[in-house]
Amino acid sequence: MNKKLISIIVPCRERHERTINLLKSIEEMTLVKDRIEVITITDSDRKDDYNNIIDFHNQGNISYDLYNITRKRDVNINKNYYNFGNLLSNAYFCWMLGNDTKIISPNWDEAIYQEMKDHLSYIDNDEAYFYLFINDDINKKMKNFIKESCCFPIVSQNFCKKIRGPFPDYMLNWGADGVLGKWVKCVTGFVRINLIDKVGVLHYSAHTQRTEQDELNRQLQEQTENSVMGWDWRELTVASYQGMQLPDISTKQIEQEGGIESSPTLKKEVNKAFKKQMNYIKQKTNI
Repeated sequence: MNKKLISIIVPCRERHERTINLLKSIEEMTLVKDRIEVITITDSDRKDDYNNIIDFHNQGNISYDLYNITRKRDVNINKNYYNFGNLLSNAYFCWMLGNDTKIISPNWDEAIYQEMKDHLSYIDNDEAYFYLFINDDINKKMKNFIKESCCFPIVSQNFCKKIRGPFPDYMLNWGADGVLGKWVKCVTGFVRINLIDKVGVLHYSAHTQRTEQDELNRQLQEQTENSVMGWDWRELTVASYQGMQLPDISTKQIEQEGGIESSPTLKKEVNKAFKKQMNYIKQKTNI
């Protein structure tokens, strides 16, 4: 099977109209459809989510390769949806998108191909990793954010396959993109490429103020805050950019202690866990 340029991975729970808008935008904005594949992931208890996608496909609206994975519902979006879906990928790069996004850059795939065509052998030969910044609808508003990461990065598969990634699987949902950005800065062999003016999406979320927070986002936020692996990036800004894995501390516990910076004990535990996990990632991936 010929390798694709890029796999787009999209968990699809609820948001039927937005899911279709994303699939339409991929069809309309992609120049060479044979370069890409799209992998959607739906829950086995939500047949309407699956039918929404398949009906749109069967109406002849899609000319790119589309695969759907149906799995048991789980709270860990990164490990059991994004990373799991990426196991099916047959491409040089993966692009993790939400079903509340829409691609807005015509011929985005051509922009990536022209930028990377002379470097694909580095991925085949495992000589370098690549992290492609895109306009995620947030980083142009938060100009310093691009120094660390973007919400919907494009990452070379030779890195992802080594860690069953690309996202940290202990992060249930929000914040995984920020941790991945730190890995990129710390792991030997990563090349960071800025495509923010060539590849972009609209993100219909409360973060971008394009819409109010929907019920699905409220559920994700609650799961994050109540989980032992949950964290609030505003409380953990310093610590989160020193490494990755958090100890068993919930956001509520952090708030009770007055924040990481106000508690030497919490800060020590977080930093210790970060360093341990970062060393593991380096051992697995350093070129």
